[in-house]
Amino acid sequence: MKESFTADSHVWINTKIDIEMKILTGVYKESGRFPSVQEITEIYDIGKSTAQKVSTALYEEKILEKQRGIGFFVKENTRKVLYEKHYKILEKKIKEVVDYAYKMGIEKNELKEMIANITNKYD
Repeated sequence: MKESFTADSHVWINTKIDIEMKILTGVYKESGRFPSVQEITEIYDIGKSTAQKVSTALYEEKILEKQRGIGFFVKENTRKVLYEKHYKILEKKIKEVVDYAYKMGIEKNELKEMIANITNKYD
């Protein structure tokens, strides 16, 4: 299945984030083989240089490790590191939303109700 993103987004960043989410959810397992650059180009319908940029960034951030002649593998304890990273990102986004709501004059209870209504869609 090919993944797609909005045209106005940074494709390599969105691809990297999607891969990080797949590691978090166990699609790509710790110590497991990671797709090759060619496989990433096919999965995400992106160019080879973009796929290489994603793999390199994940390697430089110590999410992936190289095994000579075999390819990339997801490092041990990566899920914990990614969870902490994305938790901080989520916390920042929530703060921005709460600040925005208060600037609009939305009270705490109304904001809680909005959040409850949105999260009910995931039950």
